Amino acid sequence: MKLTNAVFAGLTLLGLLIAASFCLNDQCTTVFPLLLTNNAYSLDQELFVTLTIPRTLLACLIGAAMALAGNLIQQSLQNPFASPTTLGINAGAMVGLIAGQLIFASLTPWEASLWAFGGAAMTALVVYGFAAWLGSSALNTILVGMALSLALGALTSGFMLFYENRLDGMFLWGAGTLQHLETPDLISYSLPLGICIFLGIFTARALDLFHLGDQTASSLGVSVAKIRGLSLLLATILAGLCISIVGVISFVGLVAPHLARLFGVRKAVHHAVLTAIFGAVMLLAADFLARVVGGHDFPLPAGAMTTIIGGPFLLWMLLRLSKQRTRLPEAREVGLSPLFACRPGTLLTVLIITLAGLLWLTSPNSSLDSPIAYLYAYRSAVAALAGAALACSGLIFQGLLRNPLASPDISGVTTVGVLVVVITLSFSPDLSRMDFAWLSMFGSLLVLPVFFLLLRRPAYSPTHVALVGMTLSAIAATLNTLLLTLGASQASDALLWLSGTTYGVTQSQWWLLVALTVPLIGWVLHQARLLDILQLGPELSQALNVTVKRQGLLMLAAACVLAAASVAVVGGIGFVGLMAPHLASMLGLSNYRQKMAGSLLIGAILLIAADALAQSVMSPFELAAGITTAVLGGTYFVILLLTGKYRQRFSSNPSLPN
Repeated sequence: MKLTNAVFAGLTLLGLLIAASFCLNDQCTTVFPLLLTNNAYSLDQELFVTLTIPRTLLACLIGAAMALAGNLIQQSLQNPFASPTTLGINAGAMVGLIAGQLIFASLTPWEASLWAFGGAAMTALVVYGFAAWLGSSALNTILVGMALSLALGALTSGFMLFYENRLDGMFLWGAGTLQHLETPDLISYSLPLGICIFLGIFTARALDLFHLGDQTASSLGVSVAKIRGLSLLLATILAGLCISIVGVISFVGLVAPHLARLFGVRKAVHHAVLTAIFGAVMLLAADFLARVVGGHDFPLPAGAMTTIIGGPFLLWMLLRLSKQRTRLPEAREVGLSPLFACRPGTLLTVLIITLAGLLWLTSPNSSLDSPIAYLYAYRSAVAALAGAALACSGLIFQGLLRNPLASPDISGVTTVGVLVVVITLSFSPDLSRMDFAWLSMFGSLLVLPVFFLLLRRPAYSPTHVALVGMTLSAIAATLNTLLLTLGASQASDALLWLSGTTYGVTQSQWWLLVALTVPLIGWVLHQARLLDILQLGPELSQALNVTVKRQGLLMLAAACVLAAASVAVVGGIGFVGLMAPHLASMLGLSNYRQKMAGSLLIGAILLIAADALAQSVMSPFELAAGITTAVLGGTYFVILLLTGKYRQRFSSNPSLPN
């Protein structure tokens, strides 16, 4: 009865949305009567038949396919927060599509689908490989996926900066749009989408026993590895096909399975049917709202509306889970194996000498009285201090969340700061770099009250803090793409700063960075012992007079301010806050005070080196330093996977509640 009622409700809502889509702009009264006559087609009839009908029907099919892709990933991995968006599959498909567009002047629809699938498949293999290596922890899998999404997003921005003419229209594609769909698209894609949807529902029948765990399911005769592999392959095909048709549309594959789960359906195949229906409803509703809000003169991408609908829903769900009185199972924690043992004093001395040598090498061979030398000296100093601030912020996030895969860029601090700048640019294009600084500072600090509310919950959960941060990051990244799409005239100018660069840094920005970061870094170094105590858990920490909520919040506030100050001056540079603490651990630094000092030096070294590489790799053209760090960060993840430097520390329940 539950299934029948749920299917009836979903199909009724879908039918109403189809009717509303057909009747938008009075098409019911002007077009339908004409279609019943034998007269020649008018312009309104032609537009209705060639544009409205294909767009509406394909929205249903694509929404169902994207929702099933998310459902297959969630069910096979038993991870309720996994989806093509959070695992980086959408970003990988976008990079694959751009690569095909650059290699060949033009792509047929099926060639575009193959390139998108190739990019999605390669990204999926990396993410799933890390998930298997780390014990398939729900949180770690999503953290790796979000980190790769950032790297691939920066790579996409770099391509769009340097190949603006050849990639014309990719901004709109990256925001997800259905306005280009016509009758030939409906004819070409209906059959493959229908087959994939059928296979997705059919495959879900084999996932019923996965919730019992791999060992129990295997003992009952289920071929866990084979079924999981086929499910993930089909999910990747679905995501790649949808992206090749309409571009990147977020949150449908994440939210639709949760909407279906609210009806209490037990069987996996029934849940898959409901998920497909609600996916179609969600995308068609988003496209309808985009057409209503934008109108003919200001078309909005459907991806913007799915973000507006899906993002708040996911945040509500996470906040609802965090209200539970009992402490939720945490993700399995992982550690980093040191490469060698070395005295901390000796190692820090070597890092100081390396930093000094790098500053000397990157300085021009001329007097500081020269304007060129003065400019380069400022750039190097800003890169060093911004890198140190990001590294310090990253180590605090990793210590508080007790997970070395956390960082300020994945937590939403940097992306929300960039979003505020992009929003302001949409209304006032003539902004100075100092305006960028104050706006991004304000935006980054908006994340702090959200974390404050989470820490005040009865059952503080690092998992919830991390997942909320990642949700904010995904929402902000999608809205950034949307706003740059709608404001394409200033998109190229804004992208350089948004990607992260030290180019054009002013003296005022330098002193702002110094005033905000130097005192905070000193305070964090003094309080670093708190992070060592917080690793013992809330009970032992309170026994040592350390309150997780109060003192953890102070450290979290410091991390947010440090990241905000860096974003304010150099833009959205990622991965420095992730890599620097890792390298400090692998170099053998043990307690958090040692790690903090090492991370500060390594962060400064990384950003100076990345900035120098960005200036020289395509000379006389200059890359954004954030693109360089993102590519280096993605490569770093792959190397970690291949060499196995991650080691599992604790063996708690690796799954999150459904």
